[in-house]
Amino acid sequence: MRTMSRITHLRPFILILFILIPLRSQTPWARVDSIVTAYLAGQNIPGASMAVMRNGTLLHSRGYGFSDLENRVPAEARTKFRIASVSKPITAAAVMQLAERGRIDLDAPVQRYIPEFPVKQRAVTMRQLLGHRSGIRHYRNVDEELRIGGRSYRDLTEALSLFMHDTLMHLPGAGYTYTTFGYNVLGVAVERVTGMPFTEYVRKNIFDLAAMPNTVPDRPNTIIPFRTRPYSPDSGGTVRNADVIDPGYKVPGGGFLSTAEDLVRFGDAMMTGRLVRPETFAAMSTPQRLDDGTATVYGLGWDVGAYAKEGYIAHRGGQQGATCVLLLFPSTRSSVMLLTNMDRGRNILETALEVARTAGVR
Repeated sequence: MRTMSRITHLRPFILILFILIPLRSQTPWARVDSIVTAYLAGQNIPGASMAVMRNGTLLHSRGYGFSDLENRVPAEARTKFRIASVSKPITAAAVMQLAERGRIDLDAPVQRYIPEFPVKQRAVTMRQLLGHRSGIRHYRNVDEELRIGGRSYRDLTEALSLFMHDTLMHLPGAGYTYTTFGYNVLGVAVERVTGMPFTEYVRKNIFDLAAMPNTVPDRPNTIIPFRTRPYSPDSGGTVRNADVIDPGYKVPGGGFLSTAEDLVRFGDAMMTGRLVRPETFAAMSTPQRLDDGTATVYGLGWDVGAYAKEGYIAHRGGQQGATCVLLLFPSTRSSVMLLTNMDRGRNILETALEVARTAGVR
Protein backbone atom coordinates (compact mmCIF):
# COMPACT_ATOMS: atom_id res chain seq x y z
CA MET A 1 0.00 0.00 0.00
CA ARG A 2 2.86 2.31 0.88
CA THR A 3 4.33 1.65 -2.60
CA MET A 4 1.01 2.42 -4.32
CA SER A 5 0.70 5.62 -2.31
CA ARG A 6 4.12 6.75 -3.47
CA ILE A 7 3.22 6.02 -7.10
CA THR A 8 -0.02 7.96 -6.73
CA HIS A 9 1.84 10.96 -5.33
CA LEU A 10 4.32 10.79 -8.20
CA ARG A 11 1.68 10.85 -10.95
CA PRO A 12 1.51 14.67 -11.26
CA PHE A 13 5.28 14.88 -11.53
CA ILE A 14 5.38 12.12 -14.15
CA LEU A 15 2.69 13.95 -16.14
CA ILE A 16 4.67 17.20 -15.99
CA LEU A 17 7.79 15.33 -17.09
CA PHE A 18 6.02 13.92 -20.16
CA ILE A 19 4.80 17.41 -21.05
CA LEU A 20 8.23 18.98 -20.68
CA ILE A 21 10.25 16.32 -22.49
CA PRO A 22 8.85 17.16 -25.98
CA LEU A 23 9.39 20.88 -25.39
CA ARG A 24 12.97 20.39 -24.28
CA SER A 25 13.68 17.96 -27.09
CA GLN A 26 12.48 20.40 -29.76
CA THR A 27 15.30 21.68 -31.93
CA PRO A 28 15.78 25.46 -32.12
CA TRP A 29 14.40 25.34 -35.66
CA ALA A 30 11.26 23.52 -34.56
CA ARG A 31 10.76 26.25 -31.98
CA VAL A 32 11.36 28.89 -34.67
CA ASP A 33 8.74 27.23 -36.87
CA SER A 34 6.32 27.27 -33.94
CA ILE A 35 6.89 31.01 -33.46
CA VAL A 36 6.10 31.79 -37.09
CA THR A 37 3.13 29.41 -37.22
CA ALA A 38 1.66 30.98 -34.08
CA TYR A 39 2.17 34.46 -35.56
CA LEU A 40 0.19 33.51 -38.66
CA ALA A 41 -2.57 31.78 -36.70
CA GLY A 42 -2.95 34.69 -34.29
CA GLN A 43 -3.76 37.12 -37.11
CA ASN A 44 -5.32 34.79 -39.68
CA ILE A 45 -2.46 35.47 -42.11
CA PRO A 46 -2.57 32.99 -45.02
CA GLY A 47 1.13 32.46 -45.69
CA ALA A 48 4.71 33.38 -44.95
CA SER A 49 8.33 32.61 -45.70
CA MET A 50 11.26 33.00 -43.33
CA ALA A 51 15.03 32.62 -43.63
CA VAL A 52 17.97 32.93 -41.25
CA MET A 53 21.61 33.37 -42.33
CA ARG A 54 24.79 33.59 -40.27
CA ASN A 55 28.35 34.08 -41.51
CA GLY A 56 27.22 33.50 -45.08
CA THR A 57 25.55 30.15 -44.31
CA LEU A 58 21.82 29.71 -44.77
CA LEU A 59 20.76 28.12 -41.48
CA HIS A 60 17.02 27.83 -42.02
CA SER A 61 14.55 28.60 -44.79
CA ARG A 62 10.98 27.47 -45.35
CA GLY A 63 7.45 28.50 -46.16
CA TYR A 64 4.40 28.43 -43.91
CA GLY A 65 0.70 28.28 -44.70
CA PHE A 66 -0.54 29.05 -48.19
CA SER A 67 0.60 31.25 -51.05
CA ASP A 68 -2.79 30.72 -52.73
CA LEU A 69 -5.78 30.08 -50.47
CA GLU A 70 -8.27 29.39 -53.23
CA ASN A 71 -6.18 26.67 -54.82
CA ARG A 72 -4.52 25.51 -51.56
CA VAL A 73 -1.00 26.08 -52.86
CA PRO A 74 1.50 25.91 -49.98
CA ALA A 75 3.95 28.74 -49.39
CA GLU A 76 7.52 27.59 -49.91
CA ALA A 77 11.04 28.93 -49.56
CA ARG A 78 10.92 29.78 -53.28
CA THR A 79 7.65 31.73 -53.04
CA LYS A 80 8.01 35.36 -54.10
CA PHE A 81 6.33 37.93 -51.85
CA ARG A 82 5.91 41.68 -52.14
CA ILE A 83 8.69 43.25 -50.08
CA ALA A 84 7.11 46.73 -49.95
CA SER A 85 9.46 49.22 -48.25
CA VAL A 86 12.24 46.68 -47.83
CA SER A 87 12.92 47.91 -51.38
CA LYS A 88 14.33 51.10 -49.83
CA PRO A 89 17.60 49.59 -48.50
CA ILE A 90 18.19 48.20 -51.99
CA THR A 91 17.78 51.65 -53.52
CA ALA A 92 19.97 53.18 -50.82
CA ALA A 93 22.70 50.65 -51.63
CA ALA A 94 22.52 51.64 -55.31
CA VAL A 95 22.84 55.34 -54.48
CA MET A 96 25.73 54.73 -52.09
CA GLN A 97 27.59 52.66 -54.71
CA LEU A 98 27.38 55.59 -57.09
CA ALA A 99 28.48 57.96 -54.34
CA GLU A 100 31.54 55.78 -53.70
CA ARG A 101 32.40 56.01 -57.39
CA GLY A 102 32.08 59.78 -57.40
CA ARG A 103 29.05 59.75 -59.66
CA ILE A 104 26.60 61.04 -57.06
CA ASP A 105 27.31 63.77 -54.53
CA LEU A 106 25.11 63.09 -51.51
CA ASP A 107 25.05 66.77 -50.59
CA ALA A 108 24.24 68.05 -54.06
CA PRO A 109 20.75 69.36 -54.79
CA VAL A 110 18.36 67.07 -56.63
CA GLN A 111 18.41 69.39 -59.66
CA ARG A 112 21.98 68.36 -60.45
CA TYR A 113 20.63 64.96 -61.50
CA ILE A 114 16.99 65.80 -62.28
CA PRO A 115 16.98 69.35 -63.70
CA GLU A 116 13.21 69.47 -64.11
CA PHE A 117 12.57 68.85 -60.42
CA PRO A 118 11.04 72.09 -59.06
CA VAL A 119 13.19 74.27 -56.83
CA LYS A 120 11.74 74.34 -53.31
CA GLN A 121 12.07 76.75 -50.39
CA ARG A 122 15.51 75.27 -49.79
CA ALA A 123 17.60 72.81 -51.79
CA VAL A 124 16.71 69.13 -51.32
CA THR A 125 19.81 66.93 -51.26
CA MET A 126 20.36 63.25 -51.97
CA ARG A 127 21.41 62.65 -48.37
CA GLN A 128 18.18 64.19 -47.11
CA LEU A 129 16.19 61.96 -49.45
CA LEU A 130 17.99 58.85 -48.18
CA GLY A 131 17.22 59.78 -44.57
CA HIS A 132 13.61 61.00 -45.02
CA ARG A 133 14.60 64.56 -44.13
CA SER A 134 13.69 66.14 -47.47
CA GLY A 135 10.15 67.25 -46.56
CA ILE A 136 8.70 65.45 -49.61
CA ARG A 137 5.35 64.01 -48.61
CA HIS A 138 4.20 60.41 -48.31
CA TYR A 139 0.74 59.18 -49.36
CA ARG A 140 -2.01 61.38 -47.99
CA ASN A 141 -4.11 58.31 -47.19
CA VAL A 142 -4.82 54.75 -48.29
CA ASP A 143 -7.37 55.92 -50.87
CA GLU A 144 -4.70 57.98 -52.61
CA GLU A 145 -2.32 55.02 -52.60
CA LEU A 146 -4.98 52.81 -54.20
CA ARG A 147 -5.89 55.47 -56.76
CA ILE A 148 -2.27 55.96 -57.79
CA GLY A 149 -1.67 52.22 -57.93
CA GLY A 150 -4.80 51.73 -60.00
CA ARG A 151 -3.07 52.80 -63.20
CA SER A 152 0.28 52.17 -64.85
CA TYR A 153 2.97 54.75 -65.53
CA ARG A 154 5.33 54.80 -68.46
CA ASP A 155 8.39 55.05 -66.22
CA LEU A 156 9.67 56.46 -62.93
CA THR A 157 10.10 59.92 -64.44
CA GLU A 158 6.41 60.12 -65.36
CA ALA A 159 5.50 59.12 -61.79
CA LEU A 160 7.40 62.15 -60.41
CA SER A 161 4.41 64.24 -61.50
CA LEU A 162 2.40 62.68 -58.67
CA PHE A 163 4.15 64.77 -56.03
CA MET A 164 7.04 66.91 -57.27
CA HIS A 165 5.00 70.12 -57.53
CA ASP A 166 3.57 69.78 -54.02
CA THR A 167 4.64 71.99 -51.14
CA LEU A 168 7.17 70.38 -48.82
CA MET A 169 5.97 69.18 -45.42
CA HIS A 170 8.84 71.09 -43.79
CA LEU A 171 12.12 72.69 -44.80
CA PRO A 172 14.69 70.14 -45.97
CA GLY A 173 16.75 69.02 -43.01
CA ALA A 174 14.41 70.57 -40.45
CA GLY A 175 12.18 67.55 -39.86
CA TYR A 176 11.64 63.85 -40.45
CA THR A 177 8.87 62.72 -42.82
CA TYR A 178 8.91 59.11 -43.97
CA THR A 179 8.29 59.09 -47.72
CA THR A 180 8.15 56.51 -50.46
CA PHE A 181 7.94 59.31 -53.03
CA GLY A 182 11.35 60.56 -51.92
CA TYR A 183 12.82 57.20 -52.87
CA ASN A 184 11.24 57.53 -56.31
CA VAL A 185 13.40 60.63 -56.74
CA LEU A 186 16.49 58.60 -55.82
CA GLY A 187 15.56 55.96 -58.38
CA VAL A 188 15.25 58.55 -61.14
CA ALA A 189 18.63 60.00 -60.13
CA VAL A 190 20.20 56.54 -60.50
CA GLU A 191 18.72 56.30 -63.99
CA ARG A 192 19.98 59.73 -65.04
CA VAL A 193 23.51 59.12 -63.73
CA THR A 194 23.92 55.63 -65.19
CA GLY A 195 21.84 55.90 -68.35
CA MET A 196 20.19 52.60 -67.37
CA PRO A 197 16.68 51.75 -66.19
CA PHE A 198 16.70 51.61 -62.41
CA THR A 199 15.67 47.96 -62.36
CA GLU A 200 18.50 47.05 -64.73
CA TYR A 201 21.08 48.88 -62.63
CA VAL A 202 20.11 47.11 -59.41
CA ARG A 203 19.94 43.74 -61.15
CA LYS A 204 23.51 44.04 -62.41
CA ASN A 205 25.05 45.86 -59.46
CA ILE A 206 23.16 44.43 -56.49
CA PHE A 207 21.12 41.33 -57.26
CA ASP A 208 23.81 39.60 -59.33
CA LEU A 209 26.55 40.44 -56.81
CA ALA A 210 24.51 39.31 -53.80
CA ALA A 211 23.16 36.12 -55.45
CA MET A 212 19.54 37.29 -55.52
CA PRO A 213 18.11 35.60 -58.64
CA ASN A 214 14.52 35.68 -57.38
CA THR A 215 14.21 39.43 -56.79
CA VAL A 216 12.23 41.10 -59.57
CA PRO A 217 9.98 44.12 -60.15
CA ASP A 218 6.35 43.48 -59.21
CA ARG A 219 4.56 43.66 -62.55
CA PRO A 220 0.88 42.66 -62.20
CA ASN A 221 0.44 41.76 -65.88
CA THR A 222 3.60 39.64 -66.08
CA ILE A 223 3.60 35.90 -65.39
CA ILE A 224 6.03 35.55 -62.48
CA PRO A 225 6.66 31.97 -61.30
CA PHE A 226 5.98 31.22 -57.62
CA ARG A 227 4.45 34.63 -56.90
CA THR A 228 2.07 34.57 -53.94
CA ARG A 229 -1.41 35.96 -54.15
CA PRO A 230 -1.87 39.10 -52.02
CA TYR A 231 -4.46 39.23 -49.23
CA SER A 232 -6.01 41.85 -46.95
CA PRO A 233 -8.12 41.60 -43.80
CA ASP A 234 -11.54 43.24 -43.87
CA SER A 235 -12.84 45.29 -40.94
CA GLY A 236 -13.86 42.12 -39.13
CA GLY A 237 -10.57 40.34 -39.73
CA THR A 238 -11.84 38.05 -42.50
CA VAL A 239 -9.27 37.41 -45.22
CA ARG A 240 -10.09 38.70 -48.70
CA ASN A 241 -8.15 39.22 -51.90
CA ALA A 242 -6.16 42.46 -51.73
CA ASP A 243 -7.00 45.41 -53.95
CA VAL A 244 -5.22 45.19 -57.29
CA ILE A 245 -2.39 47.70 -57.63
CA ASP A 246 0.54 48.23 -59.98
CA PRO A 247 3.58 49.15 -57.85
CA GLY A 248 5.61 49.97 -60.96
CA TYR A 249 5.42 53.70 -60.19
CA LYS A 250 7.30 53.18 -56.91
CA VAL A 251 9.78 50.37 -57.54
CA PRO A 252 12.64 52.14 -55.68
CA GLY A 253 10.50 52.69 -52.59
CA GLY A 254 8.24 49.66 -52.59
CA GLY A 255 7.92 47.73 -55.84
CA PHE A 256 9.94 44.51 -55.74
CA LEU A 257 9.05 40.87 -55.25
CA SER A 258 11.57 38.61 -53.55
CA THR A 259 12.16 35.55 -51.41
CA ALA A 260 13.33 35.39 -47.82
CA GLU A 261 16.51 33.63 -48.97
CA ASP A 262 17.38 36.38 -51.44
CA LEU A 263 16.93 39.07 -48.81
CA VAL A 264 19.09 37.46 -46.12
CA ARG A 265 21.76 37.18 -48.82
CA PHE A 266 21.31 40.89 -49.50
CA GLY A 267 21.79 41.58 -45.81
CA ASP A 268 24.94 39.46 -45.70
CA ALA A 269 26.34 41.20 -48.78
CA MET A 270 25.73 44.58 -47.15
CA MET A 271 27.55 43.54 -43.98
CA THR A 272 30.57 42.03 -45.75
CA GLY A 273 31.54 44.78 -48.16
CA ARG A 274 30.37 43.07 -51.34
CA LEU A 275 27.92 45.85 -52.23
CA VAL A 276 29.34 48.90 -50.47
CA ARG A 277 32.52 49.54 -48.50
CA PRO A 278 32.47 48.80 -44.74
CA GLU A 279 32.78 52.50 -43.95
CA THR A 280 29.82 53.20 -46.23
CA PHE A 281 27.71 50.58 -44.46
CA ALA A 282 28.72 52.15 -41.15
CA ALA A 283 27.50 55.53 -42.40
CA MET A 284 24.22 53.99 -43.55
CA SER A 285 23.78 52.51 -40.05
CA THR A 286 24.24 55.87 -38.31
CA PRO A 287 21.17 57.94 -37.31
CA GLN A 288 20.73 61.07 -39.40
CA ARG A 289 20.39 64.37 -37.57
CA LEU A 290 18.06 67.27 -38.13
CA ASP A 291 19.32 70.82 -38.47
CA ASP A 292 18.88 71.35 -34.72
CA GLY A 293 21.04 68.31 -33.93
CA THR A 294 18.20 65.97 -33.00
CA ALA A 295 18.95 62.37 -33.98
CA THR A 296 16.32 60.59 -36.06
CA VAL A 297 15.59 56.85 -35.98
CA TYR A 298 16.69 56.45 -39.60
CA GLY A 299 20.10 56.20 -41.21
CA LEU A 300 20.64 56.08 -44.97
CA GLY A 301 18.12 53.48 -46.09
CA TRP A 302 17.78 51.69 -42.74
CA ASP A 303 15.85 51.99 -39.50
CA VAL A 304 18.70 52.30 -37.00
CA GLY A 305 16.83 53.47 -33.91
CA ALA A 306 17.62 50.27 -31.95
CA TYR A 307 21.18 49.75 -33.22
CA ALA A 308 23.12 51.33 -30.35
CA LYS A 309 21.22 49.51 -27.58
CA GLU A 310 19.90 46.37 -29.26
CA GLY A 311 22.58 45.70 -31.88
CA TYR A 312 20.43 45.43 -34.98
CA ILE A 313 19.29 47.52 -37.92
CA ALA A 314 16.08 46.79 -39.75
CA HIS A 315 13.53 47.74 -42.33
CA ARG A 316 9.85 46.93 -42.25
CA GLY A 317 7.51 46.91 -45.19
CA GLY A 318 3.77 47.02 -45.64
CA GLN A 319 1.47 47.45 -48.62
CA GLN A 320 -1.53 45.73 -50.19
CA GLY A 321 -0.93 42.02 -49.66
CA ALA A 322 2.31 42.30 -47.69
CA THR A 323 3.79 42.77 -44.23
CA CYS A 324 7.49 42.01 -43.83
CA VAL A 325 10.72 42.83 -42.01
CA LEU A 326 14.45 42.40 -42.60
CA LEU A 327 16.82 42.35 -39.60
CA LEU A 328 20.61 42.62 -39.70
CA PHE A 329 22.89 41.89 -36.72
CA PRO A 330 26.32 43.19 -37.76
CA SER A 331 28.12 41.93 -34.64
CA THR A 332 27.23 38.32 -35.44
CA ARG A 333 27.00 38.76 -39.23
CA SER A 334 23.45 37.44 -39.13
CA SER A 335 20.28 38.31 -40.99
CA VAL A 336 16.63 37.31 -40.58
CA MET A 337 13.84 37.88 -43.12
CA LEU A 338 10.15 37.30 -42.49
CA LEU A 339 7.69 37.81 -45.36
CA THR A 340 3.90 37.47 -45.27
CA ASN A 341 1.18 37.79 -47.88
CA MET A 342 -1.32 39.92 -45.96
CA ASP A 343 -1.18 43.61 -45.14
CA ARG A 344 -1.74 45.27 -41.75
CA GLY A 345 0.09 42.52 -39.90
CA ARG A 346 0.93 43.49 -36.32
CA ASN A 347 4.13 42.91 -34.34
CA ILE A 348 6.16 41.48 -37.19
CA LEU A 349 9.35 43.12 -35.91
CA GLU A 350 8.87 41.58 -32.47
CA THR A 351 8.22 38.18 -34.06
CA ALA A 352 11.39 38.36 -36.16
CA LEU A 353 13.39 39.36 -33.07
CA GLU A 354 11.98 36.34 -31.23
CA VAL A 355 13.06 34.17 -34.17
CA ALA A 356 16.55 35.64 -33.97
CA ARG A 357 16.81 34.99 -30.22
CA THR A 358 15.54 31.44 -30.56
CA ALA A 359 17.89 30.74 -33.45
CA GLY A 360 20.82 32.07 -31.45
CA VAL A 361 21.88 34.62 -34.05
CA ARG A 362 21.16 37.69 -31.95
